[in-house]
Amino acid sequence: MSRLKQVRFLGSLLSAIAVTSTPTCAAPKRTLLHYTFTVDASSTTPTLHVVLTFRGDGTGHTRLKLPSTWAGETDLSHAIVNLHALSATTALNGSEDPDTFVLQYPPSRNIAIAYDLAQDWSGQLRHPKEFHVVLRLADFVFNGNNGLVHPELNAPAPVGAILDWKGLPPGWTVVTSFGAGGVRQKFHGSWRELQGAFFAAGDFRLRHSSVAGEKLTIAIQGSWIFTDTQAEDELRKIFAIERNFWSDHHRDSYLVIILPFDQDLGSSDGTVLTKTIQFYLSRKQTFGTEEKALLAHEVFHTWNPYRIGLPPNRSGEVSWFTEGFTTYYQERILLWAGLVTYAEYLERLNAIVSEYWNSADRNWTQEQWLARKNTTGPEGKLPYNRGAVVAFWLDQALQQQNPGHRSLDDVMFGLARGKGRSRITTESLLRDLGSDLSPADNNALRSFVLDGTTIPLPPSLFGNCARIDFMGRDAVPQYLPVQSAACMQVRAPSRK
Repeated sequence: MSRLKQVRFLGSLLSAIAVTSTPTCAAPKRTLLHYTFTVDASSTTPTLHVVLTFRGDGTGHTRLKLPSTWAGETDLSHAIVNLHALSATTALNGSEDPDTFVLQYPPSRNIAIAYDLAQDWSGQLRHPKEFHVVLRLADFVFNGNNGLVHPELNAPAPVGAILDWKGLPPGWTVVTSFGAGGVRQKFHGSWRELQGAFFAAGDFRLRHSSVAGEKLTIAIQGSWIFTDTQAEDELRKIFAIERNFWSDHHRDSYLVIILPFDQDLGSSDGTVLTKTIQFYLSRKQTFGTEEKALLAHEVFHTWNPYRIGLPPNRSGEVSWFTEGFTTYYQERILLWAGLVTYAEYLERLNAIVSEYWNSADRNWTQEQWLARKNTTGPEGKLPYNRGAVVAFWLDQALQQQNPGHRSLDDVMFGLARGKGRSRITTESLLRDLGSDLSPADNNALRSFVLDGTTIPLPPSLFGNCARIDFMGRDAVPQYLPVQSAACMQVRAPSRK
């Protein structure tokens, strides 16, 4: 049954009243949310029944938000069905926004609403369907962006949450950003963290370990060519390298979940959520270099951007930094962890350089890309490759101008120390990244990012451990290793 058939459209007047009724002078109060999830996996159309309760305010009006867009996917509210209020004194009315409803109720009363979470796609699970709610007979998987109905809240608003799970089939386990194994979990933090949280229940196998002071939980579902132990060993290496790189040894917990696509080969995807990395892999994929690179990339997002600062919107304005610089570092992480040789590292760096160099949109300006970007088309790779080459150029420029004293690593450390500062923008990043460059290089950096100027590549790198050569008719630059025992012994940097 469509949710639209269960509500009455009240019109824009009521919506305007609801928008203007929020007090502005009082300090923000913690909003308490109680979600109860009841699993119904008994039929061929699995459903998750959800009940949300919270305290209404003194105005008697609250705007209720449904999932809308996330990760490039739209119309996520189609997964919300049978939305209704559980009290006869609460009215649920439509608004000018099809994904927003207005609750009317006696002031300062507890509110209870219910809805069903249903899969809004059909066929085999393939990329990018993993960004929607996934409800299968073996697992229920969603996150706050695509599965939670909630009162309208600002991202930094303080919230508390109780999460109860019921009706679990035998052998199922609850796995979320806030813990694994328990049927009741509690959270206190910001709405941004709750909305970005991961939620799942299914026949997961759990492995627990500690890495560089961090409690690591690995949840695996399905059968794989690699063993659970092999996956855990590789995950531990990458987590240890990255936490040591950032000198981040505070006690924390992290979840990595590995799930199967409905295909044997050809697709993999990683998503960073609150204290969680969600992996979907094809069923016959090995845990090879590409999978390790994907993992290194997603783990690095823990700091870039989440510890450095989030962008003000989802337009992709700073993707050249959040995705591009992370792409540059994912390859260095593999090298530092001993998961690739130096020669293999150069091959992977050359592949990034070649893809950038051969890109038809290489010289698009930032404004052109933002206006024409399509994350599923070839131009979707531009910020990854161009940003990675910008990071490579910047790293070399900093080391040449400040030999032995300054590198891109130091700049990244400084950005991460600014945790809690204002959100990052292209302008703020260019200012911080270029603070130690000469005026000419500072202007060049801005031109690479904003104007799409082709990025010149240094003739050598890493202390003359590789030299540039131009290969083939199209003169595509490639780096060739210099045979040196010292160059082959690359180690991760240590921080004091």
